[in-house]
Amino acid sequence: MSTYSVLVIVGSVRADSWNHRLAEAAVTIGPPELGFDIVRSDLPIYDGDVEEAHPPTPVDDLRQAATAADGIVVVTPEYNYGIPGPLKNTLDWLSRPAFASPLRDKPVTSFGATPGPGNPGRALAQVNAYYA
Repeated sequence: MSTYSVLVIVGSVRADSWNHRLAEAAVTIGPPELGFDIVRSDLPIYDGDVEEAHPPTPVDDLRQAATAADGIVVVTPEYNYGIPGPLKNTLDWLSRPAFASPLRDKPVTSFGATPGPGNPGRALAQVNAYYA
């Protein structure tokens, strides 16, 4: 039985994403005391007016999962020197409300893979800015 829950957010929404495969592989080698829940970054576009009225059900569900998690892992490729738009959107939803977001005071790590000649370092730096 797992002792700690970890929410794994995959930044790519591609059906056969390298990063989704990477997340699944990481989960299989994780220690038994960690329970993992892998989710994709496929929320509706962030809209402050919609948030104020009432966030859509998928947003509420992800916020509840993030709140319940003991830690968060973000697995992402790098697209055009940054994170994919869907991941940016997901982090925008999760980073609110300011000073009371489900990300607040959570241990977070991020890693990723990209098919380009470099590495996902700039994307990971952008992810980490949400937690700085």
